[in-house]
Parts: sequence; C-alpha cells; structure tokens
Amino acid sequence: MAKVKVRDRSVQGTPDEIRRRYNLEEEKVSGSNFSLPEFISIDEPNEILGVDGTLEINGNLYINSKLVKAWVVESGTSSGWKYRKYSDNTFECWRIFGFQPSSSSINGNIYYSNTASVALPFTVTDGVAVGSCNTELVWVANTSISTTAVSFRMGKGNTINTSTTYNIRLVVFGTY
Repeated sequence: MAKVKVRDRSVQGTPDEIRRRYNLEEEKVSGSNFSLPEFISIDEPNEILGVDGTLEINGNLYINSKLVKAWVVESGTSSGWKYRKYSDNTFECWRIFGFQPSSSSINGNIYYSNTASVALPFTVTDGVAVGSCNTELVWVANTSISTTAVSFRMGKGNTINTSTTYNIRLVVFGTY
C-alpha cells in the first residue's frame, strides 16, 4: 500500500466511490464533494492513474515532503548518446566512444592530443562536459561546448600514441 501526500485536492463522486478509491473510513466521507486529507493510502495505483498509466497533477508535487522541481520529459538514445531532458529545460547526456588522436604535441612535461569534436544529440544553450578515459592513464581536458558539439583534448604524462584508439567517456550537463 502506498501513502500519498495530497495538498488542496478536491474530488467528486459518491461517498462509496470516494471511500473505496482512497481507502477512507466511512465517517470521514459525506456528500458528493469532498476534500482529501493530507495523506491518502492507495492499494491499487491504477485506481487514480489514467488507463494509460498517466497521473495528471495540477499544482505542486511533493515526494517525502519535498517539492519535485523537475521531472524527465524525454529520454532516449541518439547518435551514440544516452540522454534525459527535464521539465525545467535542463539535460544530462553521456557517451562512450573510441578516439584515435591524429597528432600529439608537448607543452612542458605534458603531452596533449589534437582537439576533437563530437556532435551532441540535440541543440543546447549552455552546458559543462566532464570526460575520462579507461584505456591508459590519460585525462580528457579542455572540454568546451557549443550549441551542437563537445570539443576536447587528451592529456598524458608521456607520449600519446596516435595509433591507439582510446575509450573516451563524456558526460554533459546543461540547458536546452
């Protein structure tokens, strides 16, 4: 049985329908209009969900007394990326792919690769990218984001081998 917190929610129906739907005691329901208590218990979620499994809420949604500020409005895969878009226009996406650098340069004691660019799965307005590599002891650096792509370089303490394909992991957060 699930316990659901309800705020300012009025329901209509016969007293028997209301009692059955929300597991209420008989003395708490009278008439055809009723304001739900702060908490209700639900045995069968399908009793309050639509036939297609949707729950429509007009107003704020609280879970464990905390306001839900954003929820997933779209998720999927596109061009090798997995992503989630949220109701507040934020997103997260992640991808693992092979990168073979075409060149290696040195600055002091640090070797770095050419700049590479990976197209994002959709147009974004702002974001930040974090990358890693699990092939060798290298790091993904100089990440930057345009509205359509993430650019990066690889860095390493010794020569970057241009004949090696490195497994790069990128995670991007931002707004769309």
